[in-house]
Amino acid sequence: MRSRWPADAGIALMVAVLFWGSGVWSTTLAILLGTAQIVPLLARRRAPVTVLVAVTAATVVHVLLGLTVNIGYVPVLIGIYSASSRLWLCSGAALAIASAMSTVKGPVNGGMLTLAISAVAWTLGVERQKHLSERAELEAAHRRERTAMRLHDTLGQTTTVMLVQAEALRSVGTLTEAERSRVDAILAAGREAMTEVRRTLADLRDDVVPDRETDLSELVERLRQAGLVLDDLPDIPEWAQRVVAEALTNVLRHAGPGTKATVTVNDVHVEVRNRIPGVIRPRGAGYGLSSLERHFGSRLVYGRRGLHWVVRVYFP
Repeated sequence: MRSRWPADAGIALMVAVLFWGSGVWSTTLAILLGTAQIVPLLARRRAPVTVLVAVTAATVVHVLLGLTVNIGYVPVLIGIYSASSRLWLCSGAALAIASAMSTVKGPVNGGMLTLAISAVAWTLGVERQKHLSERAELEAAHRRERTAMRLHDTLGQTTTVMLVQAEALRSVGTLTEAERSRVDAILAAGREAMTEVRRTLADLRDDVVPDRETDLSELVERLRQAGLVLDDLPDIPEWAQRVVAEALTNVLRHAGPGTKATVTVNDVHVEVRNRIPGVIRPRGAGYGLSSLERHFGSRLVYGRRGLHWVVRVYFP
């Protein structure tokens, strides 16, 4: 509110200057009534309904006591603009001012002109409210998508590494029955966590993709420790690092530890490729790739290529 106070004060000051320049403040009574019209405008954002009622009442009294210039009902137009969501109130204010102006300037120059200008003020206010609502919805969508990406990139990737490590531990034949039960409990908890992550992502999913940097080197190190076979990465453009991070995570998640992935960069595209184990049947993209696809569009392609799964993103 503090940042809007100077604007509201500036509007009130400009209306005061208009009143002074047009001769509205010609008497002491006119000064008092004009002040009663202008001062409420300082609160038009906090209490638009109250402000509109106050300035309309003061303006009607002012007109009936001799105000004849059209500048005199500018505060009402500002009030209608600010309270545009209250259609019936705005209509009542416009009719009240139009009726009062008709008595001093006639039905055309007074009443009809007032109604026409009031309709313009109301339309502008409605458009402003619509714009603010759309902006708020867009900001909310950005927040939801950022939350979804954090869940996907932290919980999803970390839980995948945990599950792979637990599966590898369970396959060791030297575990006792109690130890195997503990590993099974870890696996069950991890799978349940992954299910909850997917459900949350489905709830948060939107069409806006956030601009979020990925710490690729740290992720690659975790994936290697979990069993992904990967040579040293080439120099990957910053804009493509998120695609590479998602693709490498999917290799470990779906193909399992011991799978070799290769990352190549040329003048046309960045590519991540891995051989598909015979027991794996690729089912297409999950949340990560599909959300990236909404961002990169036709520049991102993925799918089976013979015995390999390939994710490729083309340079801008």
